[in-house]
Amino acid sequence: MSDDELLAVFSAEVDEQLESLRTGLAGAPAEWDVQLLFRLAHNVKGAARMVGATAVRDAAHTLEELLAALRDGATRTQRRAALVREGATLLARTFAAMQERREAPQIDGYRRAVEEALADENATGEGFAESATDLPSETPARQTALPTSGEEPAGPANADTIRIRLDRLEGLLDLATEFDISTYRGNLERDLADRLAAGVDELQREIPELRRHPLMKRLAGLARDLRRNLGEDAHHGNRLAGQLQGAIRSLRMVRVDSARALLGRVVDDACGTAERQAGFFIQGGDTEIDRVVLDSLRDPLVHLLRNAVAHGIEAAADRVAAGKPADGTIRLTARAAGAWVELAVVDDGRGVDPRAIRARLVEQGMLKRAEADGKEQGELVEYLFHPGFSTARTVNELAGRGVGLDVVRSNVRAIGGDVSVSSTPGGGTTFHLRVPLTRLTTRGIVVRLGARWFVAPVMNMERTLLASRKHLQHVEGQLVLEVDGVPLPATRLESVLDCKSDGDANRPAIVLSEGRRRGAFLVDEVLGEREFLMQPLPWNIKRLRAHAGMTVLDGGVIAPILNISDLLEAPEGRSTVSADEQVSERRRQILVADDSVTSRTLEKNILAAAGYDIRVAVDGEDAWKQISERMPDLVISDVEMPRLDGLGLVKRIRADQRTSRLPVILVTSLGNEEHRAAGAAAGASAYIVKGAFDQDELLRSVARLL
Repeated sequence: MSDDELLAVFSAEVDEQLESLRTGLAGAPAEWDVQLLFRLAHNVKGAARMVGATAVRDAAHTLEELLAALRDGATRTQRRAALVREGATLLARTFAAMQERREAPQIDGYRRAVEEALADENATGEGFAESATDLPSETPARQTALPTSGEEPAGPANADTIRIRLDRLEGLLDLATEFDISTYRGNLERDLADRLAAGVDELQREIPELRRHPLMKRLAGLARDLRRNLGEDAHHGNRLAGQLQGAIRSLRMVRVDSARALLGRVVDDACGTAERQAGFFIQGGDTEIDRVVLDSLRDPLVHLLRNAVAHGIEAAADRVAAGKPADGTIRLTARAAGAWVELAVVDDGRGVDPRAIRARLVEQGMLKRAEADGKEQGELVEYLFHPGFSTARTVNELAGRGVGLDVVRSNVRAIGGDVSVSSTPGGGTTFHLRVPLTRLTTRGIVVRLGARWFVAPVMNMERTLLASRKHLQHVEGQLVLEVDGVPLPATRLESVLDCKSDGDANRPAIVLSEGRRRGAFLVDEVLGEREFLMQPLPWNIKRLRAHAGMTVLDGGVIAPILNISDLLEAPEGRSTVSADEQVSERRRQILVADDSVTSRTLEKNILAAAGYDIRVAVDGEDAWKQISERMPDLVISDVEMPRLDGLGLVKRIRADQRTSRLPVILVTSLGNEEHRAAGAAAGASAYIVKGAFDQDELLRSVARLL
């Protein structure tokens, strides 16, 4: 997530919190829910700390202190009530200044007034202020959008740019699909009109005397008019449907270098941790790509950049001794290639040492010495993508945990792409990524099984062929098809998709591949190549095996899009994996509980980039419900949350025998010794203060507890 994107999340959250503050302060002070008001100010402060919005943080902190005193029993005087409203207004104006990139208002005077009001021991509760809050009716967050594509804003009110929520674009896309289906129905009506006109003409030829009948002349004219009008409407509808879908696709396109801020910070942080020096550059940054695809690439690119620093870039002295510049270079390149975007992460570091890979494969029992010695370098580097494999000899924040490249490959394949690696010892390493330009439209081969149609993405298609029975044989219980002299595992596609086939003896086969994995799949008919609009699976079939999405083909046929990764792991072609091996390869799962969307989004992104599976909860009750349903490996929780706070969550976890040993990290902006002691007394495993928040500290704590 780029800085602009994180600020957009932060801005949306603060906008919502200010609206809640406005609502909460609208009535008489005696009716205020001070606990709720305190939590709103606390959330704004914590979120502001996470994104470095210092002025907003300070304004929220002062308001929070005043509300905390009132919550804890301080008398609600007219002066203190007025200061609450003044603090909310000051917070809104400070936030507006941040949005408009102008100097924030001073809060020193307000802070002194709060200190004096709280220090007045003779305060009485007489005369509550009854006026409504003077918070602005609309905050600038609704008027001025933060950029989300890496461009500099034209000013506080850039009339040429607006931010559009992605779900609204998805809604437009759904409407475009419905329009496309409606257009198809129009085509059917045009065809019916053609048949009607042709029938009238044929009737007139068969019975010539009918041509002179006035009713027949009128009927023939109406049939011709209907055919002409429906034909024009269908042509116009088809053209509009194509233009509409193209316009929606263009709205989703962003530049590759819109991720520059995030990726540059990743390199800087990794270099600081590893005590290395490297510059980060982007070539082809103006290449456009679907926003959804770029978001899906964020975690893989973060992994690859951290990997380049951890395993590639040498210490400055070593580089100079090797005749290289003291500072290393890490480069992200991008270029459009038809319906694809090709990216590469390139470093000029030490490269991959095939001897180190061989040694580790033998040490970890993955290969015998003779097998390892017989592997070529191209085969050896493929093991870098194997779960749990690492050439690092020591474990630190950047390397040695065996988590990373396997996640990169699985994430890239999940969006229909692939990744490979090439390296020269001493000369650097390049990771090549090929991903779809957009997840909306792509090309695929349409195949038929019985009465159903399916689509296989073209990028995974090697060839089609006729697989007669004589070409198929069973080898050690595995169905095998010989393709160009090479035996490939063959699978009857209906056995994976649980559908019927025609069952002919001689059947077509499609040969699919993903990386080094290949397989042949028997189908009933290959219908040809089509461009299609990809739609997500409905919620009730998202877990359906070997399905990656849906599309509507010509003729209104709804066809599933095949998940090639799942197909190549089909039972007929997959070796058995023991339960112990499955557990050892499972990614660690972390539950993040925080009612601040900014905080939990940032924590989620940091942890996901480090290779963990992340679930999120909006408060302590939600977290406990999720823990009860499915046990995570670790919990990270805020302290101040509605319904059940962090301390209560820790106590509940420790009191239950099933969860008593579950590690829990408290991450909060409450950082004094009293709060730390309360966390320790409740049973927290670690305590991190947002004010001094450091992603490396978070990752170190997680790694230590796991």
